[in-house]
Amino acid sequence: AARAGVLEFLQWWTEELAAMVPAGWRERFSSRGVAYVSVVGDQWRVSRLSSGGLQESGRASLASLDGAGRGAAFRRMVADAVGGAANVWLVLPREDVLVRTAAMPLAAEESLRDAVGFELDRLTPLAAEHACFDCRVVGRNSATQTLDLQLAVTARAPVDARLDQLRELG
Repeated sequence: AARAGVLEFLQWWTEELAAMVPAGWRERFSSRGVAYVSVVGDQWRVSRLSSGGLQESGRASLASLDGAGRGAAFRRMVADAVGGAANVWLVLPREDVLVRTAAMPLAAEESLRDAVGFELDRLTPLAAEHACFDCRVVGRNSATQTLDLQLAVTARAPVDARLDQLRELG
């Protein structure tokens, strides 16, 4: 592929397509300037995307600091990790997320997220109002007229608590 110039073509094509997306959306979905934040015990960890996945680039224990000190230390850790103002994404521990496969009718694809939300309490132990979830299509079965989905779901309360902490940290 490299000798045939396929990689260069794909890179050029991706850049051309990205140029058609509004600037605000490009910034939101760009992996540059994204800090992936997780909490392990009392340690806040910041990672950034690298070719091998997420690479930890900073960590700090903020519990012993006052409110202003926590916010300043956190913002400094994020800035050191990814440079400048960052788009911060919360990363949940694998053990806090239920990942499973599910099937939905093909007709549900147009409003898949809504359809999964209506069926969430049947598909998982959590109802939609108590859960954060996402799904992706991993296959289509035309014989049975179904979509094969990968579904990830977690309890909403702990996620909301972490997001509140992130807001407090600025």
